[in-house]
This record gives sequence, C-alpha cells and structure tokens, in this order.
Amino acid sequence: MLYRVPGSEDQGLSAFVRAGGAPNDRNLINFYADGGFIYKGLLTRRPNDKIGVAAAYARVGDNARGLDSDIGFFGNFFCPVRSGETMIEMIYQAQLAPWWTLQPEMQYIIRPGGGVLNNDGRFRPNAWVIAVRSALSF
Repeated sequence: MLYRVPGSEDQGLSAFVRAGGAPNDRNLINFYADGGFIYKGLLTRRPNDKIGVAAAYARVGDNARGLDSDIGFFGNFFCPVRSGETMIEMIYQAQLAPWWTLQPEMQYIIRPGGGVLNNDGRFRPNAWVIAVRSALSF
C-alpha cells in the first residue's frame, strides 16, 4: 500500500508489479511483466469499491522469432517477425453485496498476438476489449 486513508485499514492507493521468464526452447512467450495501481474507497458512499489502471507486456521468445525470420528468408517474404504484445487496462470493481462483485473493464491491446498476420494476410490492428467480470464468494 502506497497511501492509506487515515482511520481505515484497507482504503487507499496500492500498487503491484509482477514479472516472470520462461525458457525459449519450449515456450512461445519468454518474458512477461505487469503492474498497476488500485485505489479502494474512492467514493465515500462505496467504501469497498476499487478503481484501477494497469499495463502488461508479453515478449515472444527468441526461438519463435527465429522461426518467423527463417520463414521470411526462405519463402514468405511478407511474414512478420513477432515481437510482443502490450496491454493497458482500466477497471472498476463494485462490491454489490458482501459476497458479490461486478467488474467492468476496458483494455487496449497493442500488437495483438505480437504482430502476427490475420488469415487474409493483413496485419492485425490494435484492439479494444470491453468486458464484465462477476465473482460470487460463499
């Protein structure tokens, strides 16, 4: 927690960061990192609601990138070399009942699939994702 609202135990601004790696020879993604900020209790009438912003990056591994380069060199000159995918996200998590949360979110994906082509041969454009999650806890 970076900032705690005076007189509260869990309201305020929190941050998170996570990173991991995996061997190139058996994984498409060899590096992943994400991080963000969450504020709990922004609205006084809704003390358990959370609002957040986050970003994530997934890097395509060297072996998969090498395969893309070989495909481009030995025949399909229009085959791109995949690089990585970046995601930016905003969420609002509403505590509707002690056992129920509803979380609308909006994401912007930069280079979906790491820069892979669509089936029709065109580059895959950046994409918006709008979703709603719900969780029930008993």
